[in-house]
Amino acid sequence: MNVKSVEKKEKSTVELVIEIGKEEFEAAVEKVYKKQRGKITVPGFRKGKAPRKIIEGMYGSGVFYEDAINDLYPEAYTQAVEQEKLDTVSWPNVEVLDVGKDGLTFKATVTVRPEVKLGDQTLIRGVDYTVEYTDNEAVGTGKLTINFCGAFAGDAIEKEFNIVEGQQRTLTLTLGDGTTEKQVYVGQTVTLEAGEAPENKMFDHWSANNDGVKFADANSETTTFVMPDADVTVTANYVDAYTVTVVGGFLDEDGTITQ
Repeated sequence: MNVKSVEKKEKSTVELVIEIGKEEFEAAVEKVYKKQRGKITVPGFRKGKAPRKIIEGMYGSGVFYEDAINDLYPEAYTQAVEQEKLDTVSWPNVEVLDVGKDGLTFKATVTVRPEVKLGDQTLIRGVDYTVEYTDNEAVGTGKLTINFCGAFAGDAIEKEFNIVEGQQRTLTLTLGDGTTEKQVYVGQTVTLEAGEAPENKMFDHWSANNDGVKFADANSETTTFVMPDADVTVTANYVDAYTVTVVGGFLDEDGTITQ
């Protein structure tokens, strides 16, 4: 992966042009071919036995490109964001600029948190400051404020910015008392609470049908995750409740048995 260019755009967006080399792209195409060849029928060959060149000759040299791109770009984009130290707040819009036997080049346009320019004022060691951020969900104008205090005093610095409508996905939440659906913005932090368990059951863990859901603590009744760019189903899983009987001792709130 190589970041060819990084360009700041209007409304707190950044445009990255990212390159994936010939060898890495070829390996991804070969992987897709091996996964899909069993589904492709080619006259004169048993299913799954047709050579890649024969399939590409029938369906075009780029027959496996789309799936290879989908396999490669998320990790390449994530590495680019980390390399450039970008504080992103959404999943990017991706546009393929060039693809072929020599590799892949794509453009990722992503929204980042607004920057605050301090002008001639400089933060020095030992200075205390707080940041207030109005996280509005509705479209409109938000405000970021930095308040200075302590050894270095000064007037608060404020920057206004536009909040635009984000992309939403469907979250299907399955708890003990039923299933609910709601629309959640991509990149939004979702808080989960298991609530009261069904009769004779106790909470065990959270699970999801999408690998993009990363729970802060899957075994905690209250946890969080960041909404991926996909419709997801999150389920609270329960096990049969049990009772602990302590003979000859006392079980305290921390689960310690004492005599």
